[in-house]
Amino acid sequence: MEDNKKIKATAAKAKNEKTNKKDKAKKSKNKKAKNSEKSKAYASIKYLTKEGMRNLYARKAMSLTSIFVLFSCLVLIGTAIMAVVNIDNFIGKVQDQNVIMVFAENDITDENLQKMKEDIEGVSNVKETIYISKEAAYDELQINMEDSAILFESLDENPLPDAYEVHLVDQSLFSKTVIELSSIENVQNIRENRQIAAQLLTIKNVMTYISIAVIAFLLIISLIIIDNTIRLTIENRRLEISIMKSVGATNWFVRWPFMVEGMLMGLISGLLALLATSGIYLSARHSISRFISKLNIGGLVPYGKWALVLLIVFVAFGVIAGAVGSAVSTARYLKEKESVKNE
Repeated sequence: MEDNKKIKATAAKAKNEKTNKKDKAKKSKNKKAKNSEKSKAYASIKYLTKEGMRNLYARKAMSLTSIFVLFSCLVLIGTAIMAVVNIDNFIGKVQDQNVIMVFAENDITDENLQKMKEDIEGVSNVKETIYISKEAAYDELQINMEDSAILFESLDENPLPDAYEVHLVDQSLFSKTVIELSSIENVQNIRENRQIAAQLLTIKNVMTYISIAVIAFLLIISLIIIDNTIRLTIENRRLEISIMKSVGATNWFVRWPFMVEGMLMGLISGLLALLATSGIYLSARHSISRFISKLNIGGLVPYGKWALVLLIVFVAFGVIAGAVGSAVSTARYLKEKESVKNE
């Protein structure tokens, strides 16, 4: 009995080992097949990518034309973006100068003056509070009215009250903030110019809408020009496409070289546009800053702060526009060809 059990156990073990070997062989075969498919796919992508790069170099005239068109559009877009940034910066600085003066009552104690400051800073839209003592205000008034110094000789005491210069976070809440400040205890009166605040806000909103519309218009024009340029390229290479389709090439096999070509043109255009925009901006900055400095609102925004943003925008837009434009144009061309063939 024991011998029979041992024989059966040995046979079962041998059978399991044989099954495991078959499973391993099958898995190994499947793995090799998958690796082979991946290798073929990689080889195809590598070949088609090289083909797209070769086509870019082989057709220099058409490639340079496409690059120049896309480059010109990107320079215009970059210039518009920097104009928007600087306009927003200028209006913001002018708004910062439009402060609210909160005057305290004449007989206010130091304790109540401190509490008044805390109440002002407690208003949600208050960005900064600067204390201006009545002595400092009086001295500044005498300096500003130096030609009329005789007027101050008749004064027995300082008639000016203590005050706080209040800077706001959001100028669109100017009127609401004035109302909140007026309700604070020990406030004698408030000097403000909400009309200027409203006008500045209107100008800022109008300029923002106009700038967005201009940039959107330039983007649409860019896409239309890219589409037309790539369609011309495809038309010039229709014989090559027909040969590829006649030997059984798939649509993606036909599209990929064009997409690579479009992406490379977009990348080159983006890098050139960044250099051109940089040159234009830095050249204009010196002469414009000299004029702006007279307005006491600072100079142009440093280009270095926006160089990386523009690089990302230019390269991303150029590559995406080139790839999508090529893919769409090629797909449209292939669809038209199939329609003609079916008829």
